Amino acid sequence: MQLLMFKKLPVLLHLHLLLALGIALPCAAQYQKLSHVPYNQKVYIIDTLYGKLIANKDTSQTHAFLRKMEAYGLQQQDREMVLEVELFKAYYYSYWTFNHPHDLVLKKLKAIAEKGRKENYLHIEARALRVIGEFYWRRVGNYELATEYYLRLDKLLAKTNAVDFPNMAEYYYLIGELFYFFKDYDTAKDYMQKALSIATTDFNWKAIWSANNTMGLCYRQLGKLDSADVFFNKAIQSKYVGSDDVRYSISQGNIGYNYYLRGNYASAIPLMEHDAKKAVTELDWRLAAGAAVPLADIYIKQKKYDIAWKWIENAEYYLKKSFDRSLELMDRFYSVKSAWYLAKGNAVLANKYLDSAMRAKDEEEKRVSALQLLRVQQKEHSQKLYAERREFLVKENSKNKQLFALLFVALCLVAASLLIYYLQRRKRLKIEAAKDAKLKLASKELELAKQQLEKFAQTIAHNSRVIEDMQAAQESNQSEAVEFVKKKAIITDESWDDFQQSFEKVHPTYIRRLKEKVTGVTLAETKMVVLSKLRLSKQEMAHALGVSPQSLRVTWHRLRKKTGNDEIQLEDFVDQI
Repeated sequence: MQLLMFKKLPVLLHLHLLLALGIALPCAAQYQKLSHVPYNQKVYIIDTLYGKLIANKDTSQTHAFLRKMEAYGLQQQDREMVLEVELFKAYYYSYWTFNHPHDLVLKKLKAIAEKGRKENYLHIEARALRVIGEFYWRRVGNYELATEYYLRLDKLLAKTNAVDFPNMAEYYYLIGELFYFFKDYDTAKDYMQKALSIATTDFNWKAIWSANNTMGLCYRQLGKLDSADVFFNKAIQSKYVGSDDVRYSISQGNIGYNYYLRGNYASAIPLMEHDAKKAVTELDWRLAAGAAVPLADIYIKQKKYDIAWKWIENAEYYLKKSFDRSLELMDRFYSVKSAWYLAKGNAVLANKYLDSAMRAKDEEEKRVSALQLLRVQQKEHSQKLYAERREFLVKENSKNKQLFALLFVALCLVAASLLIYYLQRRKRLKIEAAKDAKLKLASKELELAKQQLEKFAQTIAHNSRVIEDMQAAQESNQSEAVEFVKKKAIITDESWDDFQQSFEKVHPTYIRRLKEKVTGVTLAETKMVVLSKLRLSKQEMAHALGVSPQSLRVTWHRLRKKTGNDEIQLEDFVDQI
């Protein structure tokens, strides 16, 4: 119940009043009111026109209306109105055209953005940049270019204010939403704060509500639940949102989920049940599933297994109805279902759904990694194209200089000298750029290795908690299910090799220094020291190594004797290497 709790509303945030306006085309009197009027005084009319025109799938009727509007703008010598028509044509083309090449759509949008820039119509340029960024993000899947155009939009917004450009809050929110998508919660939070610094109006209240809700989600992801509650409550308190509004239920559900994370189930249950029921009435099945899964988990923890099973069945039904099932949600669903079967003593089905949860978790991690890698590759491709264009221009310039030199022999030597100097300097810059790129790549690999180590430590801690919870739930700690999970928690030789590669990238030569410091150190002792370097507890290390805490203490006792220092503690020893 995180991203899924606010995703539904902003998708068509740019189409205010779309459903309320119907599909009938607007009368001519509406666009006549746009002539020679400042943008902030006609934004509602433009918004209404966009809503009606987008809702009309009859392209011939829409284009006939736009021709009349364009003719009226030419008649009134209103260049801004003519550009408004061009912007809408490009936007309409991007919205309804699925079978045409993306580059043709983008060419139209970039052309109108450039006209807005050259002719100093900031709102035309800004709105075109927003559509380009969204098109790259949601339609093309080129995240690097989406980011580039959204950042250009950000710079443009710095040149105006929310009074002259009423869309400002919405656009800051959309930029923040992109960074939330990349899990860059700090940057997303900065843009949400920019949106929230703008006064709420009848025009921008939906963007303000979404920014408050998403700000709460950012704080939740950062582990700051109290701060998250502050913004969820602000979203609820919006004067534009009634208690029967789905937005109200979403924010309440988010507060309920925070209660759930804190273990305050009595407060969580009514809020999340209301959220689930409201989501069902809105046919938002993913939102309903996002509420049903933690409710099932709560009732399992309370040992109300019949009620828990009811919510598990509800969640499964909602997930089947949903067209947008996240792997993260599926991971939580399978984990809860596994816990239910485990509590009921069915080890076979408990293990089956635990495996399904692990597969979903692995697929989600692979998806996020692939997304990050794709973004890096797109950036490198963009830089390569830029370099090739620049090189082409350099070569063309060189040819022109050579031709000019033939006509002016007296300047030939000077031009040649300058060209040699320029090429040498360019070569030097390319070498420096290559070095810089290599350093950046190494930095990215180091960062990825750090993330892998962190995930490794989190997985070990998670497995340890699962084992402890399962042991507490079973009358006998030696049950088949517990022993199965214990075996799955043990670090295999293959996973140890992968972990060791990541560890040595983050802590180069650490293991070699350990072996130099302590003669005859064993593999078991090495694993213990390395896991301790990750600040894992002894209980977590014992589960990961597949030994008892007592065996771990024996391993440390033997290693300490090899160090010749019987007084040193494990944590101090680890830090001294």
